Amino acid sequence: MAGDNAFSGPTSLDEAIIIGSAEEKPIMLNKNLFVFFTLLCIFLTLFGMLSEGELLAADGTPYNGPHNVPGIIQAEDFNSGPLKEAYYANTLGNSGGAYRTDTDVDIYNDGSNIYTLSTEKSIEDPPGSGHYGVYCWEFLKYTIEVGTAGWYKISYKAKYNKEGWGDISTSVDGFQRNYTNVFTQTTFTDVEGLKYIYLTAGTHILAVTFIHSGTCLDSISILSQTPPVFPSPQIVNSPQTTDEVVVANVVVTDSPFYADNTGITDCTAAIQNAINTAWEMGGGIVYMPPGKYRVEGTLWMSPGVTLRGDWKSPLEGGSGQGTILMAFSGKDNENAAGFIGTWEGCIRNLSIWYPDQHYSNGEIHKYPYTIVTYGCSYLLNLTLYNSYNGIDMRSGSFCDSDSGE
Repeated sequence: MAGDNAFSGPTSLDEAIIIGSAEEKPIMLNKNLFVFFTLLCIFLTLFGMLSEGELLAADGTPYNGPHNVPGIIQAEDFNSGPLKEAYYANTLGNSGGAYRTDTDVDIYNDGSNIYTLSTEKSIEDPPGSGHYGVYCWEFLKYTIEVGTAGWYKISYKAKYNKEGWGDISTSVDGFQRNYTNVFTQTTFTDVEGLKYIYLTAGTHILAVTFIHSGTCLDSISILSQTPPVFPSPQIVNSPQTTDEVVVANVVVTDSPFYADNTGITDCTAAIQNAINTAWEMGGGIVYMPPGKYRVEGTLWMSPGVTLRGDWKSPLEGGSGQGTILMAFSGKDNENAAGFIGTWEGCIRNLSIWYPDQHYSNGEIHKYPYTIVTYGCSYLLNLTLYNSYNGIDMRSGSFCDSDSGE
């Protein structure tokens, strides 16, 4: 394909395949355990410490509410009620000592803002292990009153007071759940939650869950939004896929994304915009047709989004065919951000190749991880031709891996 000679490194993908086979065998992830891990993830959701059943068991009563929508809700005005009904906290008592003293939610007043803080104490993960990670899974519930049925946007005024990142899960009446994209700001800023959610007129329960300890929330904004216009789902041509019909919500080479699949033009922004569009839809499949995609930056997979291409196992003659992402970011800096990060997403049916990696002449560059996963993320049918660091799988992520010739 065009673009092979535009970069230094192996003169062709075939060379990288041969080198990878001899020195660093390509990594392939297949679907043998995909159904099993899907069922496992569902089991964890249903029977985990904070299951959906527990979350919806009771909702408490409005505090300074119900809160009118559209409008802005102060974070500290969550529903009154007992632990595990109106709210959940990992520690007893209001450590901040502000505003409401009859609650276990930590509420602080810094002179400019009254805000809630997800506890500094993380949960034991897994229970009984003695290991405490960064997750806290605390939640607050709010009773809202929607005046007019229509489309709305939910956002948060939030910050994160620790190293790393914060993220917030949103649900309304137990449905339409989604996550914010991760945020690292240490001062209060607007963080987008659900960009598009349709609310019927009347009373609803808004539940806000803090994934990481150290997340600070000042207020919640629920404002009217113009109706969205999203691409229509379509059956796509995936030549290497013979065992299923591939349906996509978003195609990266279509309008308005126009990702270049000849390997010449950087298409980081085009692919990321396609991923973001699927996330705004509430989740969906982003399809990358066969070809080579030059990606000079990094990609972030939002929750509920699947990034898939066209793929065939190298063991079945699929070497160098299908959808190939050409990775360039993080060269000589293995501590940089991973090439693709995913939180509660899925990456499947594609290959990743580093054109600047020179195994043949002994010039080996240290790259960061090719894929970094968080939460219940899935990896399926992937070939990594010449990664220096392959996959960093965090808690709750699933794949089945084989090394291939």
